[in-house]
Amino acid sequence: MLKRVEIYGSRLISVLKKEWVQVTLLTCLSVCAPLLLKSPQFLVGSVVNLILTFSVLKLGFKKSLPSVVLPSVVAFGSSVLFGGATFFLIYFLPVIFIGNAIYILLIKYLRAGFLSVVVGSVCKALLLFLFAYIFVNHFNLPRIFLSSMGYMQLITGIIGGYLGCSLYKVVV
Repeated sequence: MLKRVEIYGSRLISVLKKEWVQVTLLTCLSVCAPLLLKSPQFLVGSVVNLILTFSVLKLGFKKSLPSVVLPSVVAFGSSVLFGGATFFLIYFLPVIFIGNAIYILLIKYLRAGFLSVVVGSVCKALLLFLFAYIFVNHFNLPRIFLSSMGYMQLITGIIGGYLGCSLYKVVV
């Protein structure tokens, strides 16, 4: 019986080492975060940023793209964030995609550890806040987006990025 467990365990480990399996698992985790956790944004955002950070460090930018795009699309489609204002999230989707891409590119290529996380988080938060400010003041979108796309992005980016870097160091 122990022999079978060892065989199945080694097969499972060899499957988990395959890059396509890792990409699939990380993408599924990033998509499940807004679906399963739903709120608060503090928790959901930190988990998604953790996955983004770990994914880009482990697999690179191109293989992290599904995790850059899909969590926001799922959050919009399932109406789990922002209550009745979730519909307005559609205006932010392209900006969120760009913000997430900038975030992980800076973390990956600055190679300065925690400082990269802070720089990436600041850039992402500034970009999202700038667009939130424009959308709220010129297109009358709900004011909830100012905090959600501002300081909350900074906090969740730093927390998730720090945890993602730490996890990467432990795993790799």
